[in-house]
Amino acid sequence: SKKWLNRIDWYVLKRLALFNNKKRQRRNLHGHLEEVKKQTQYQLVCLAK
Repeated sequence: SKKWLNRIDWYVLKRLALFNNKKRQRRNLHGHLEEVKKQTQYQLVCLAK
């Protein structure tokens, strides 16, 4: 079930990156995932821990 929780974590990060890129009107909407990881590093709890 850890694999399933990892998928949920990945989905949440992906959706946050999409939201963030739309908010900033970036051309590549599915990019800048590392930036979102840094921003939410201490705010989100990973389910797969």
